[in-house]
This record gives sequence, C-alpha cells and structure tokens, in this order.
Amino acid sequence: MVWIEYFPPPKTRIYITEGEFDAMALNECGLHAAAFGGASFSEKQFEMLKGYDLTLSFDADKAGEAGLMKLCDATKKHGFNNMSYVRPPNKYKDWNEMLKDLDKELVYFYIKKTEKEHQFLDDWNILKLKIFKM
Repeated sequence: MVWIEYFPPPKTRIYITEGEFDAMALNECGLHAAAFGGASFSEKQFEMLKGYDLTLSFDADKAGEAGLMKLCDATKKHGFNNMSYVRPPNKYKDWNEMLKDLDKELVYFYIKKTEKEHQFLDDWNILKLKIFKM
C-alpha cells in the first residue's frame, strides 16, 4: 500500500508517515508526504523512493519509536544517504492530531525547526530519542 498525493521531482524531500491521514496532514502544511502502510517497506516501495531525500515522520508513541528505528536500519541497508527524522511533540499522538489543534504554518515551522537534517539515526541519536522522547 502507498498513499502519496503525487511524486515530486527527484531529490525532493518526502516525509514518510505511518498512516494516510498523517501524510495528508503534512501535505496540507505544504510538505510532500507519503504513507507506505507502517514501518515495513517492500522492495518495490524502496525502489519507488530511490532518488528522493527522506524524512521519517512517525507518531509520538511507542509504535512510532519502534518503527522509526526499524525503518532507519532498513533504509541504510538500501543505500539512502540523505535522511532525517522528526516526530510530533509528546502532547500529540500524530501529525493529524497536531494539525487539528494548531495552524498549518505552526506545524510546518515545528517540523522544519526540529527535524534532524542530513544524518542517519546513529547510536547517539537513538539514545537521545529514547531519553528525551524527541
């Protein structure tokens, strides 16, 4: 399963979410977002994303944390180099919930301010993710 409004030009950043409503919420905020049905990708889905910069944008719950780490490992193995991650603040379960409460410009600026650009989730970042629930 894949939900994406449209595939933008290569080298564009795509925000990967767990569910379709979260991808739609991020699109509403002016970001290219896609939902690939959770944290497990098929080989075909990885191929669809080749040539794009990815931001893993999973929920602020335990499943989102586990999925983030699982997909980070898988994307590294598939040769993705320009990766980042971002999660909603703990007050919100997911992006859709955050957008219902806040203006879309605020959600956009939160993401741009807090996403960890151009780095893999190394051991240090995983530890921070767990300790500070980023």
